[in-house]
Amino acid sequence: ANEWDEIEGMVWWREIIHVLLTGSTFLTRHSMTVGASSNDLATDDFLEKAVGTNGGEMLAAINQLAAGVNASIEFAPDGSARLARNIVFLTDAERDLRETVADFDERDWIDYTLFIDHSQPVGRVEADGGWYKQASNKVKPLLSVAPGVAQASGSETRPLSGQILKADQSKSDAQNELNKRAGNAYDDFNNPYELKVVHPDGYHWIVPSRYQWYTFTIPANSNTAGRAFTTSDRWYCTNVLISHD
Repeated sequence: ANEWDEIEGMVWWREIIHVLLTGSTFLTRHSMTVGASSNDLATDDFLEKAVGTNGGEMLAAINQLAAGVNASIEFAPDGSARLARNIVFLTDAERDLRETVADFDERDWIDYTLFIDHSQPVGRVEADGGWYKQASNKVKPLLSVAPGVAQASGSETRPLSGQILKADQSKSDAQNELNKRAGNAYDDFNNPYELKVVHPDGYHWIVPSRYQWYTFTIPANSNTAGRAFTTSDRWYCTNVLISHD
């Protein structure tokens, strides 16, 4: 797929850079580097159909395209930005390579609240996607559901749509990749653990990210559930609220 604006090897990150370059001033203020510049091709037609301007909102357009590989743009207070893949969709080896920003213990918080909810509201994830075959220059569609046997107890059904899978692999490997993403999404939707922490002054550097880890050493006698957590238990930050007195 090398016809779209003369781009050789149209992969998702090249498409995003091209859209940012031609449709915004983002790259005049940011120097963009690409870590895993894999040439697992997706056809230009496939990507072109996957992204729209969403009423002129460039950020929504980029996130729509990035969602095909479970990624999104993250912004930090220092002005930096990162196109990061959701850590729950990575392999165990890839998760181990992600940065642990801080290892917190009782000296780092004023109070915390641990929520454990095993109700599992999502009973089914319906996923769809495709993978590109260079020989035929076509995208092959696939479907998947999680759990793979029967719907779980939850009443909700959530979609995982437009997944861009690794190109030029066998149909069985592509199906396994989509099945794995559907299973990861199912586990993420039904994650029973949530930790709310009140930090003292000076912790304004914490930034929400689905690409980085935090750990909390929590003794079992400090919560009514009797749960202990160590540096082996990893958490990601979903939001930060800063209060000023």
